[in-house]
Amino acid sequence: MRTDLYHISPTVNNESIERRGVDPTYSLGKLQTMYYVDEKRLFWAMLHISRRHQCPIDQLTVHVLPLYRKDMIKTGLDGVYRSNLPLFPASREPATNFVTKDPFEAALNAFDR
Repeated sequence: MRTDLYHISPTVNNESIERRGVDPTYSLGKLQTMYYVDEKRLFWAMLHISRRHQCPIDQLTVHVLPLYRKDMIKTGLDGVYRSNLPLFPASREPATNFVTKDPFEAALNAFDR
């Protein structure tokens, strides 16, 4: 069964992601991989990417990808997955759309380990 997983990136990357997908060759981390989160980790991921890329949340985009979790590589954090393959999002929304849906619940989930 497919489930929505989310990839967060600075909005300036939208055009590249539209053309090439979420491509691990553009990763800024130690590994050439891209990270995806489930809904419980979404707010945490937005905060993490905001700090990592030094840009405010209103300059982030959430890319939605319907994926099979079994096809993803698990990380040490619950709800965080990765892939070494380019993947194409089904849709995207400004990160602020997710924050304003229920900020209290999002804040609680950000620290739920």
